[in-house]
Amino acid sequence: MTIDKNKLEFVGKLTASVSHEIKNVFASIKELSGLMEDLIEFSDESSFSHKDKIISANEKINKQVQRGNEIVKNFNSFAHMFNDNKTDVNLNNLLDVIVNISKRFASNKNIQLELKSTSEDFKFETEPLTLMQIVFHSMNLFIEKLNANEKITITLDKIEENYRICIHSSYILDNSEEEFIANTNGNIHVTDPNISIKYLDNNRVEIDLNKN
Repeated sequence: MTIDKNKLEFVGKLTASVSHEIKNVFASIKELSGLMEDLIEFSDESSFSHKDKIISANEKINKQVQRGNEIVKNFNSFAHMFNDNKTDVNLNNLLDVIVNISKRFASNKNIQLELKSTSEDFKFETEPLTLMQIVFHSMNLFIEKLNANEKITITLDKIEENYRICIHSSYILDNSEEEFIANTNGNIHVTDPNISIKYLDNNRVEIDLNKN
């Protein structure tokens, strides 16, 4: 199914707008939490019953606000990639976003997603949403099959002038390469001829991004 470009951009803009509003809510909660801290700090012991419990509850609120802000940040970055036009994509940022958003799927099965990112600024011209779909589909292949306490490692490397994203697990899958490629092509319409996908040793997916 092909999604109309204008509809995709529309969804992206609305999603980004909603995520900004949610962030404003968290900012208000954090501000009120800070006010509570000040009131507790400068109050007499006798003016607050269960003071320790209130302080503890306020600390938990701050932790959840921090967690919520991180989720919204990733979601907002994801929303800004809602287009099917080719653009220069920061690969480190893209992987960071899709891996963090996907952690919920992995944590539901007690599986760890580990992104070994690089400090270098790797950029590649492609359709960001399509590339995220490929990475997610490859990770999800392992997530669905792995047992608890397993780990999936995602790496990004530069090979000469090109890039390679590798999704690797110690678990050996029973899918053949033909099955994996057929399943990928059936779920993702990869139109970029500079992206190639390889399924190796039944435990590794390599996504090659070729500039030429």
